[in-house]
Amino acid sequence: MTSGTDASRTHSQGLAPLAQLFSLCQRHRLPLSLLAIQFKELPAIGRQLGGERLRQLQRQLAQAVERRIRAEDGLVAWQRGYLVLCLPGTRVEGAVCLGQRLRGWFERTRFTLDERALRLHPCMAVHVSESDQEEESREPVRELLMDTLCLLAAEEDGGEPILSRRARAALERFAATAGTEPAAASGELHELVEKLSRHDEGILVRELSPALRRLDEPTRMRLIDHLLEASLIPGATPS
Repeated sequence: MTSGTDASRTHSQGLAPLAQLFSLCQRHRLPLSLLAIQFKELPAIGRQLGGERLRQLQRQLAQAVERRIRAEDGLVAWQRGYLVLCLPGTRVEGAVCLGQRLRGWFERTRFTLDERALRLHPCMAVHVSESDQEEESREPVRELLMDTLCLLAAEEDGGEPILSRRARAALERFAATAGTEPAAASGELHELVEKLSRHDEGILVRELSPALRRLDEPTRMRLIDHLLEASLIPGATPS
């Protein structure tokens, strides 16, 4: 697919953004998750409307996803309409949460193409890199990407992102060690918002930042999605 966004974070069939984020996370031993997205309706749309209209729709999809991710995330537009999100500093639970939010948004949204309102249903898959590997044993970047895309070949459509074996193991470890601190942090955040609601915006942001850092990753990702949801997506109309 040819990249159609003006934003520099979207690349066409290029591994540069993934390689940079992969190197950064390896150097600082940070987690890196990959979230792959596929819209299985695209081949039929291409046969009906032609390749140029299909590329126009794919540009809309990439723009919609790009508007709903963080500044530090990377978006790779891969061949045959795949989109791959590279999420630095993000564990598998955060990637799953983002996938669920994106899927829900796409299923509530219609995209306009040649006066047709199209509703698309994404399939998603999550894979994670091994940030604790020694440099000489690290898996190649292209292999990491292709392993993620291969997960989408599964005939699953249960609404949940498909997890690689490595991602599933990481999610199980997270579930086993999860405690009660996130709930306490959420309560603390609510009280802080109430307390600061009478002050100016600058004070609110400065005071909220430490509390937000204490939230668990899925909660932070949901909050980010809610904030980004206020932005209008050109070419998309919520149902």
